[in-house]
Amino acid sequence: MPIRALKDFPIICEWPLPALKESSIAIDGFWFIRKYFEAIKRDELIGDLEGYVHKNMRHLLELAQSSSVLWIWDGLNYKKEFTSQTDLCLMDIQTIYSHGQMKFGRSEAFLELLVIPINKLLEKHKIAFMRAPYSAVAQCVYFVKQNCVDYIFTKTDSFLFRDVNSVVVEFNFKTAMCCIFKRSEIEQALGLKRGFFRIFAIASGCDFCPTLPEIANNYSNEVLKEMLDQSDHNDDIRMFISPLKRKIEANEEYKKKINEAYLNCRWHPIMSLNGVVEPLDPMSPPSDIHKIFGRKIPNVFYEELFSCKISPAELKRLIYVTDKQSEETPIDQIVEYILSVFEFKSTYTFNTRDFIEVVKSAFNIRVESVKSVDKILGLVYMHLTKNKNTMFLSNTLTNCIASQRRFSNKNIGGCSKVVDLQEYAVTFTIRSYLSALSLMYVTVNTFGLNKEDLRDPEISEFTLNHCVKIDMPNETRDFLQKNKQ
Repeated sequence: MPIRALKDFPIICEWPLPALKESSIAIDGFWFIRKYFEAIKRDELIGDLEGYVHKNMRHLLELAQSSSVLWIWDGLNYKKEFTSQTDLCLMDIQTIYSHGQMKFGRSEAFLELLVIPINKLLEKHKIAFMRAPYSAVAQCVYFVKQNCVDYIFTKTDSFLFRDVNSVVVEFNFKTAMCCIFKRSEIEQALGLKRGFFRIFAIASGCDFCPTLPEIANNYSNEVLKEMLDQSDHNDDIRMFISPLKRKIEANEEYKKKINEAYLNCRWHPIMSLNGVVEPLDPMSPPSDIHKIFGRKIPNVFYEELFSCKISPAELKRLIYVTDKQSEETPIDQIVEYILSVFEFKSTYTFNTRDFIEVVKSAFNIRVESVKSVDKILGLVYMHLTKNKNTMFLSNTLTNCIASQRRFSNKNIGGCSKVVDLQEYAVTFTIRSYLSALSLMYVTVNTFGLNKEDLRDPEISEFTLNHCVKIDMPNETRDFLQKNKQ
């Protein structure tokens, strides 16, 4: 969530959008969707997702005609534990099924539906896009600190990072105006001396840390401000002699979260201008940084994630896996298979046949003469839809929910059947399966067929010795080269 202390801060759009002409701006993609995309109707989800995307992106496309725009997707979660999105997804499915429409913003599964059609639209209009290795907020911060972009549009959490002095927080496309928050004006309005904003903002509640428990249920800036002793100008929480410091010290669990928020704001992994994934501050990151970001993953996954070829939803299963999988579902078996490639990489060469056999076993497909990856993925797709009696009503649903553009719906069923609630849920299950299969194939193709060296996935240091060099898409590379100063 954005900084809670700024929740009621007045948003006044007084900067004309034409003032951004010929400037460069980084856009936090999912935040833009949450703020400006209209509620999606059930008929649009089923029959015209591309049309829905184009309708809601028209203002961004107009902005890109006069300004250089870089669209940035969130990547991997920067949380310590793996959290399932199943319940949130089911709630959203229930909402759109029952009410006929739904506002995006809760489950990652629904937000991820828009990645493919939006990327295709951006590519068509030659607008650069990328997926950050972790937080899009941190990636925006890095680019503006490097003077690669003039403005950033993202959450107010960006002010928690050092040297971020202004952020575009609102667009009013009807009046062609925008609102820009400035750190100095915020500090003045809150009555905070220089150096106290960060701890105040973190303790109020933000994306990196919950609100101080004592005031969480009845929060006000005035109450939190009374806990600060602003006679001490040190920004380090350990140096505070104040009621706030004493409350934090008395709560070990919350103190740990505060400290992790500070680490997050300094060493958050980003993609550098040199195409390398490294900490925002590359100098001497702590050895236990993996406790925040999970264990480091092999280089190829960052590259595939950066170019949006794989989804972070399934990739994060690898990061937070600590025990052997139970193999209760096909996805569990797929994750276990990927981990087995890591474990036995030095003694066994995995190949396409292994991939096909694992897929056949996981999905109980009894077909002998399957020799190609495309064929087995096609059989999985048909197998799941047939077994669950799911009738796809359009190519849009096939393309964007199942994420398999190569398979048409002509052999799946007629278009007269109305999709029921269970079938909505099944389409998301299918999408997760196919996304996991893509991840597994990347693993086999990189570490089995090509016999490339696999960096130990247990490596936790995000230091210069373990940076990840990735190959940028042309539009993104051109954008960075053009705007790099």
